[in-house]
Amino acid sequence: MSWTGCEPDDTAVDVRVAMPNDPGERDRCPHCGVVADVEPARSLRFRCRVCGGPRVPLDDTTVQRSGRERKSLKVAQRLRFRHAAWWIAASALGSLGLLSVLVTLGVLLLVTPGFVASLVASLAAATPVALAAHAIRKTRQLRRELDARIAEAWRSVGEDVIASHPSEIDAEHLARALRIESEDAEQLLTDLSVHDVVRARVTDGGELVFATSDRAPRLRVEEPSTLSTTQAEAESEQDPSDARNVLTVDREE
Repeated sequence: MSWTGCEPDDTAVDVRVAMPNDPGERDRCPHCGVVADVEPARSLRFRCRVCGGPRVPLDDTTVQRSGRERKSLKVAQRLRFRHAAWWIAASALGSLGLLSVLVTLGVLLLVTPGFVASLVASLAAATPVALAAHAIRKTRQLRRELDARIAEAWRSVGEDVIASHPSEIDAEHLARALRIESEDAEQLLTDLSVHDVVRARVTDGGELVFATSDRAPRLRVEEPSTLSTTQAEAESEQDPSDARNVLTVDREE
C-alpha cells in the first residue's frame, strides 16, 4: 500500500489519503474534502473513513456521477450534528430529571411541608423531565429528516448508475455498483420506481429489469376501430321491438 502525502498547490493544500487503486476525484468526500474510501455504518449506511460523514459509494468506474447527491449529503451531515446535540441534551436532562424526582420524593417523605411547598417542589423536579421529553421528540424528528436526506442521496446516485447503463439494469448489477446487498438494491429500485424515476419490466425469461423513465418502453393502448365503435352503437340503438319479433319467430318455429 502506498501513501501520498500533502501535495502543494498555489491556493490550498490538498490532503490525500491513499488506498489500493487510487479512486481519484470521484471519491472525494463532500464534507472534509479528502479523497478516502468509505466504511459501513449502521445509522448512515456508509460513512467517510476520515471525517465520519455520510457517503454513497460507487465502484462502477463507467458511471458518470452527476454530483446531485452532494447537497443531500451535506444537509444530512448538519442534521447528524444536530441529532447528536439533541441526543446528548436528552440524555443529560433525563438523568437530571430522574435525580431531581428521586431527591424531591425523598425530601417530601422525610419532611411534610405544606401543599404549596410540595406543589412547587414537584413542579421544579418535573421541569427537567419535561425538557428531556421535548429533546427526545426533537431527536426523533431529526432522525427522520436525516434518514430522508440519506435516502434522497442514494436515489440520486442510483439514478446515475441506471442512466449511465446503455441498456436495462437489474438489482444484481446495481448492488455491485453501489457495494450493497441484492435485497438493498431491490429496495432502492423500488424507491426509485415509486418516485417515477425508473420503470420496471419483466423480460421473456422472467427477469425483472429497470430503466430510466425516459428510456423505458411504454405500453401502447390501441384505440378501438371506428367500425367496431359504429357496430357497438348500432347494437345499442337497436329497436327493442325488433328483438321481440325475432323472439316470436323463434317460438313459432
